Amino acid sequence: MVTSRAQHLQVIACAGSGKTESISRRIAALLAEGSPPESIVAFTFTERAATELKERVAKRTAEALGSNYLDRLGPLFVGTIHSYCFRLLQVHVPRYGNFDVLDEHRHAGILSREARRLVLDKLGRRGHWQPVRDFLQTVDVIANELIPPEALAGTPLGDCYTAYRAMLDRYHFLSFGQIIALAVEALGDPQILARVQQPLRHLVVDEYQDINPAQEELIRRLAQPPITLSVVGDDDQSIYQWRGADVQNILQFAQRYPDAVTLPLETNRRSRPCIVEAANRFSEGIVPRLPKAMRTDRAAGEAEIVAWQAQTPETEAEDIAATIERLHARGFAYRDIAVLFRSVRTSAPPLLDALDRRGIPFAAAGRTGLFLQPEVDLFGRIHAWLADGSWRQDRWEELEPVALGPLVRDLSSFFPQRQPADIERYLEHWKMERLRGNRPVSLVGDFYRLLRFVGAQAINPDTPTGAARLGAYARFSRVLADFEHVTRRGRFVQEGGERVFRGGRDRGKPYYQALLNYLIFYARDQYEDFPGEPTVDLDAVDVLTVHQAKGLEWPIVFLPALVAGRFPSRRAGQSQDWLLPETVFPPATRSRYEGGDAEERRLFYVAVTRARDALFLSCFARKTNRFRPSPYLLEVAGSNLPTAVGTMLPVPVSAPPKEPPPLSVGFWEVARYDECGHRYRLGSVYGFEQELAVELGYGKAIHHVLRLLAEGARAAGRLPEPSEVEALLADELYLPFANQATVERMHASAKRLIDRYLAAYSDDLERVWDTERPFELYLPNGRLAGRADVILDREGGSPGSLAIVDYKTATDDARKDLFELQLAIYAAAGRGEQLNVRAAYLHELSAGDRREVDVTKTRTTVAVERVSELVGRIRAGDWTPRPEVSKCRRCDFRQICSHCNWDETWMW
Repeated sequence: MVTSRAQHLQVIACAGSGKTESISRRIAALLAEGSPPESIVAFTFTERAATELKERVAKRTAEALGSNYLDRLGPLFVGTIHSYCFRLLQVHVPRYGNFDVLDEHRHAGILSREARRLVLDKLGRRGHWQPVRDFLQTVDVIANELIPPEALAGTPLGDCYTAYRAMLDRYHFLSFGQIIALAVEALGDPQILARVQQPLRHLVVDEYQDINPAQEELIRRLAQPPITLSVVGDDDQSIYQWRGADVQNILQFAQRYPDAVTLPLETNRRSRPCIVEAANRFSEGIVPRLPKAMRTDRAAGEAEIVAWQAQTPETEAEDIAATIERLHARGFAYRDIAVLFRSVRTSAPPLLDALDRRGIPFAAAGRTGLFLQPEVDLFGRIHAWLADGSWRQDRWEELEPVALGPLVRDLSSFFPQRQPADIERYLEHWKMERLRGNRPVSLVGDFYRLLRFVGAQAINPDTPTGAARLGAYARFSRVLADFEHVTRRGRFVQEGGERVFRGGRDRGKPYYQALLNYLIFYARDQYEDFPGEPTVDLDAVDVLTVHQAKGLEWPIVFLPALVAGRFPSRRAGQSQDWLLPETVFPPATRSRYEGGDAEERRLFYVAVTRARDALFLSCFARKTNRFRPSPYLLEVAGSNLPTAVGTMLPVPVSAPPKEPPPLSVGFWEVARYDECGHRYRLGSVYGFEQELAVELGYGKAIHHVLRLLAEGARAAGRLPEPSEVEALLADELYLPFANQATVERMHASAKRLIDRYLAAYSDDLERVWDTERPFELYLPNGRLAGRADVILDREGGSPGSLAIVDYKTATDDARKDLFELQLAIYAAAGRGEQLNVRAAYLHELSAGDRREVDVTKTRTTVAVERVSELVGRIRAGDWTPRPEVSKCRRCDFRQICSHCNWDETWMW
């Protein structure tokens, strides 16, 4: 793969064969041969995989071209297809410059909010959430399969889908599926396609077996001569068909690209021989598949595959926990061990209980159900009580009214530093204040005030228990923030022939009732638990799903609950009741989403090949009914399963100390860390959310308008007329969390800013070289990313001489040092890309002032050294707090911080 220069290349990379290393060496070789960094685009399946690949590329490039060359790697794109397409839309379709991307939770939330206006009840589904779930699945399929909207015209689904797309536009939202479909549509414009392809010469696609039809069409449009396409994947590891992945893409690659060369990577350097042999035998039952067989280059070990049958799920869990204890006593670290489930939510609870009883540390990922955490369940019940509603811990339980007494008792149990009488008074006052409905509610802010009142800020984050508790609280803040972001978001509507802005719901009992509906019927089963701090080398057993284990490996892997009906899933291959008609969604396509034995086999194959030294397979005989062993278990281990795990255990293999993961961080994350390490830990590591403010998005909206003004002037060859500026502000100044009065006030403020800017600096519009220009700076401990507002050409009157301008809508004297540091870093990154950056300016829009910032080589060298040292401390997990009154006053997390150095009224 590294040396082949065929027009197109397909690499079939078996499990554990080092495909990431091969891809990184290929990219480094292309650079060494003279390919410019901007000529290479590499797609990965996840952001984590992108970070790892970038780290490998940097190492191999430094070996081939020297470390100084790394400064030129900024234009090299390595990332997900979604991030590439979003950037493509923002650069080449400017109207999307102020749109936000919906993740799956906010997508469900906005559909829940808009269900009546979308008339989803016309789709023949009962209740509120079932139509939402089915429609959510349907719009994803429409995007994945590039089904044209006109093919649905005249049907209830077509009406709903048309209304849905208009709704997303009103709210300035894009879904993940829509991003790719719109990018494909944009590439249908010959001018956009030419601009995108002009620098591109090499397209590399990792995990090609998991590409869906829309992504394949994007790749096809990009990979036209003289662009070479290299795809890397393994059809045996195609496990995302339920998301639309089509294994036929990799199976039929040679037919679609007849001039392509196919190369195998068949040596598994990960697993012991017995594991490789078992995986080879099992994979022969996958139909269809490309012919291949893994080879191993590792020596045999002891107890490579151990299988047994327990009596119940509880005894199976005890067997596993006891075995983990013996493995740990033998020398394995807890982090060397993973327990993989087909479904964590269905099968993991007995194991989590067993690990907890024995004091074995574990990090549970997957949709274990965040609300299985007792404290998170308590927070959910508190919000149910605020709405005078009911609650249930399990989806199958009956809803029961929530009483104040148990809430007080449980809060007192978790936070004994507060007296029950004080807690009761606090909750009653909270409810009284909020149900009045006379002012907006901040769900996240109220949650932080509760945590402050009960003393949660005293929890020690440096202990495993403390870190897990804070992580769970942060996850709950995300639940509240997701609901707030889609419920409080405003939109433009037509009323009485006029376009007016309407804010979202933000107060009163109906607001809490809508939140309760979201908590019970969606969030309770959809949010993941806290997986642990990524920068900390946590010694804990990993508990996760097989899907989440893709791309990972461990010395020891347990695969429990291998019973018929669970693995393979009894739902695999079952016909579903789809909203889409067969005319646009034929049975062959439907069956891909519904899965079957081949898809379940691929998933099991992935699970088996995660193990390096030992694989433990188990099932149980009884729960409430008789369970039979999984046919996959019997196929690998034989039919004579012992009833005990046995005493033979593998011998630990010495391994080098684990390095902290590579770090990819934005400039303002580093700036926040520089202000206070503990604040960074709470926000960027744990994920505590910021409170919403009506002004949120104002700066982004101003930048968007300025960009459109510049691009419009460049296209028209003249400066905009006042009427054009006014029209642009009316159409494009979108403030997501404002109300009509605030929109009018901010519109007037924006008009003053723009008029002042055009009066003094209108010649900028004729000098724009680029807008929203991304930069990356490679540092010894990671990568620093940023985005310059605008880059001007002809600085000093000389073409090719550039000046970076950073706009600020509000001044902050306390942070001017950081603003100057930002520009110095962008200048250093630009020069690393061989750009002739001669100057940089900080433009304060409110004051109408622009001042030059020192970006001489001496200054930029000092700036790079400073941020490099900060990134190193982040990677090392140094969370030193730096409280100061000025910092703490503006900190988003002062309520939950034990170091806060600012007194305020934080109770009711």
